[in-house]
Amino acid sequence: MIDLHRTKELFRALLFHLTNARYNALRYNFKAKNSDYYEHEYWFDSICLKLQTEDKIKQFFLANFMDSFSKCGQVARHPTDFEDGMGTFARYSGDLNRLSYIFKADLKALDRSVKELIEVKDGQTPILLQQFIGQKIHLFTITIILDLLPKTKKYWEKNCDDTYLIPDYCMVLDKFRMLFEYDKEKFRTILKEHNESYQQVQNVETQR
Repeated sequence: MIDLHRTKELFRALLFHLTNARYNALRYNFKAKNSDYYEHEYWFDSICLKLQTEDKIKQFFLANFMDSFSKCGQVARHPTDFEDGMGTFARYSGDLNRLSYIFKADLKALDRSVKELIEVKDGQTPILLQQFIGQKIHLFTITIILDLLPKTKKYWEKNCDDTYLIPDYCMVLDKFRMLFEYDKEKFRTILKEHNESYQQVQNVETQR
């Protein structure tokens, strides 16, 4: 069973990973200088007793950090209410179990080619990122697309006029991508099939 000190260290390491461009939790085996967080002792202790394993605790922290980022564009730097945090973790875990469904549903709702989704027009925020910021698509969806199209991040940073919002979003999403595990080839196929299907529909519409 994981101890209290290591639980606090994981919290700090994941927070550093998502908010500090120079820190890579994978490289340092999720080790970081441990802040005391004395006022949150009961919160960390509850997590130890409830989740017990390092992997589950990592996922708990990651789920809650990214939930705040998805909602307001910032990674929460302080512990959440324990019960609320467990609810967020349960939803996150459930969404991982239906990842294919979420990804396909989001692609269908976006109803655009991949090129249109990531394209920067006149320096404006690309549609894909707009939809994520507006909470219209899932964190997992934009993460997978950016992972499958690795040049997108630099393209956005180079061509978008917003030099504050875009780099911040790109950094956190890229840091989350490093920790996100999924069947890459399976989702590459899903994205390719979506693109081909969309193009076929567009060709039919053009011929009418």
